[in-house]
Amino acid sequence: MKFLPFVATAVATSLVALAAHAAYVVQPGVVDSPDVSLTRTTYMVSDGSDPLDQFRITRVQASWGHKPLILHAPLGYDVDWYQIHTGSEYRKSFLGSLARLGFDVWVVDDRLSRQAPGYCEQNGCQAMLDWTLQTRIDDSRLTRQLLLQYYPSTTPIVIAGFSGGALYAQAVVNAFPDDYVGLFLWNGTLVAGATQQAYSEPTCQLLDSLVTQGLGFDPSPQILTALYQLLSVSPSGLSPFANSGNPALQFLDDELAQLGITSATNQDVFYVVHTQHLNNPNWATPGFFFFQGDLNQGFAVADTAQVLQVGSLIDSYGSVTTLRDIHCALAGDTTYTDSLSAFTGSVFALGTAGGLGPELGHALAQYTNAETLGPFVEPAYGEADRYFHPQRTQLVDIPFANWAWALYH
Repeated sequence: MKFLPFVATAVATSLVALAAHAAYVVQPGVVDSPDVSLTRTTYMVSDGSDPLDQFRITRVQASWGHKPLILHAPLGYDVDWYQIHTGSEYRKSFLGSLARLGFDVWVVDDRLSRQAPGYCEQNGCQAMLDWTLQTRIDDSRLTRQLLLQYYPSTTPIVIAGFSGGALYAQAVVNAFPDDYVGLFLWNGTLVAGATQQAYSEPTCQLLDSLVTQGLGFDPSPQILTALYQLLSVSPSGLSPFANSGNPALQFLDDELAQLGITSATNQDVFYVVHTQHLNNPNWATPGFFFFQGDLNQGFAVADTAQVLQVGSLIDSYGSVTTLRDIHCALAGDTTYTDSLSAFTGSVFALGTAGGLGPELGHALAQYTNAETLGPFVEPAYGEADRYFHPQRTQLVDIPFANWAWALYH
């Protein structure tokens, strides 16, 4: 990908042209202070005329933060995922913690519809058909251009992400292996073994056929939003999603039947969806579960108060094209993983049994010319248990910092 010269400041509208996109327009940065010791600058970026083709780049740093880090938001979320915290202590959020540990953190939002339910059904949301993994690579490339306004071009940069954010970071490094000294794969990879490939292949074909037919949006995230709302309003009320007769929810009915639950409450369904594997295309791996726990103990490892904040962050629609690219990569397509051996930096892989953690060993094997650490997989954790663990700072933030600090020379 060749870039035209990039010229911008934090106080002027900026323009960058990429071969694969219309011109990016970066609005003037808006500065605030989420914590007494931190500065946050938010850039709104437009990528063409469609109102859906917008995303944010958020920079958070302390006065002593001079280690540049690009952090990709997870699939279906924006910077607010990394800003989840309880009480008034922003510094305890993952983003606040990294900034206080000396990192100059630049967060790239995932592409989101940011629309109310019903919008895409009425308007088509055709822009979402173009949201490929290459789109995330280009968005990340723009972020790097913004970052390098403040650093020499030879400055070491680490790139990272949680879950879907790790997939994006991996695709970026595959495209531009010389641009980064470190890659943090936190419970995410586009490289998989035979079992995962066989699991993802039919979903890859299904999603590709939907894209071919021109269907770019997936409304199923609204179910997750509703689960959080119903839990808040009426935890003991009968769930409208259980035994509803909706073929799209048969996977939930099957799981409830296996658990012997005949009259499922909103709380029952909430915990089943988050703590059990459900045979649904949006659950990207066999055996996937978000959190360790059950109906009786709730979340065994994660901090429930923080988990409940996720409900307000869920976008109404997902991108079918993005899901297609991810599943097809996991099925063996190497479009976004064919140059991993060209990366000569360091790769730190951290995972769980609940997500793509079991595939991280296959991923590390591809980095034949890189230093690799891990995979450090906690088999008892669900995908997000380590992220929402009360001791996340000790489990993730500090080990990450210890690894990354050595890469800035």
